[in-house]
Amino acid sequence: MASSNQLSGSIPAALGDLLLLDYLSLSYNPMSGSIPTAIGKLTNLMLLDLSGNQFYGTVPSSLSDLSKLQYLFLTNNQFWGTIEPITRTMRNLRMLFLSWNQFSGRLPSPASSTLEQYQVDTNFFTHGEVKFKNCSAVTWTTDANCLAASASVCGRASTQRTAAVCAAFCGVEIGATGPVCGGHGYCSVNAFIGEGECVCDPNYMLDSSNTNACVAGATGASLESGSAYVSLWGSASVLSNGSILLTTGTPNQQGAAFASPTLRLFHFPDKRSRCGTELGFLAAFSFAMTPGNHGSGGEGLAFVVAAASPGKGASVGLGGVGRRSVGVEFDSVLSVKHSDPNDNHVGVNVGGSPVSLASATAPLILNDAQTKHTWIRYDPTSGGTLRVFLSSDPVQPLTPTLTASVSLCSILKPTASDSLFLFGFVALSGSQPQAHTILSWNVTTDATTLAI
Repeated sequence: MASSNQLSGSIPAALGDLLLLDYLSLSYNPMSGSIPTAIGKLTNLMLLDLSGNQFYGTVPSSLSDLSKLQYLFLTNNQFWGTIEPITRTMRNLRMLFLSWNQFSGRLPSPASSTLEQYQVDTNFFTHGEVKFKNCSAVTWTTDANCLAASASVCGRASTQRTAAVCAAFCGVEIGATGPVCGGHGYCSVNAFIGEGECVCDPNYMLDSSNTNACVAGATGASLESGSAYVSLWGSASVLSNGSILLTTGTPNQQGAAFASPTLRLFHFPDKRSRCGTELGFLAAFSFAMTPGNHGSGGEGLAFVVAAASPGKGASVGLGGVGRRSVGVEFDSVLSVKHSDPNDNHVGVNVGGSPVSLASATAPLILNDAQTKHTWIRYDPTSGGTLRVFLSSDPVQPLTPTLTASVSLCSILKPTASDSLFLFGFVALSGSQPQAHTILSWNVTTDATTLAI
């Protein structure tokens, strides 16, 4: 049991090796990421409680292998997609808590004769009829979904969301039986504006005539890490534990990785306005950089927000992502021509320039192979402010390492039809055998998280 602590980061895939584990409770921690497929190997598990975190993505189908599971608590996260086929095989469930997520599709219908509590309210389920083995023995709620009156539990309907609220969730209609986003993506809800938008699977893109559907047409090589898709360039690869190895420790390597889901940073209620409503974001990630020969540093790595990913054959450094970009570099080499302050600094770079708009000495040795935890917060008010926090501990420091005045509106130049942006990482080893690894990452525009 590890509930109500300050555990952070994601669930490691290696957890699936604990084959005798029967209770796993990580509830009410600041954890994020997706559920690893390897959790399906825990066939002795009777309780799984991930409530009250920041987990996201689809629930892996491997959960259907947990035949002994009696208690499944996923409440108050950001899970999406359908879960009904998974719960259908859970014959020993006593309690199912899925409230306050973004699940859609058919209501889950566990085939359990021992079910006592069934809580699936505040999602976006649209159809299905559930009949428990013993209705009088079950406490249940399906309120605040997008169910039609005909979708009942034990013959009784419940209070649902309005048609307008459901429609804002990627055009979902009350009682609809079709999949969200045409079955080739998921609906990402923006807490700032109370609306959802389709994020398409790899090799799919938004239909030009219907932005609530994903159709074939997008290009680019993509890999799946858990339930988050990552596009790779150069020497980058995804490791079995979900980490991203940007460069391997060989000199003169370039690597980049961008998450396929795009991030809406601007909302245009008035399409004539210059930047509409500018949204803030929080990027939280951890990384490790190995030292080069005799302690010398390579070029380092950078977090990037950009209008476009590196083109075919292009450099994957900061210059390879174009002029409509903002990067935060973690640089372990001194370049006099780029006006670096030293060989261990953090900088903010705009427009693909190698010269930092603002920089500061890092409070830690960046390339000592130890894990570094980073938080990058963008506040759009008062012209825009970017704050970078860096620590060896998984708790954000009170004082930022670097603060810079940056206007994403001026740099990214969004329009009403071009307000979605990519986020990702780039790294260069230069002449040194320096390896760069992104251990975990999460980017959000959620208003509650930004307020922390």
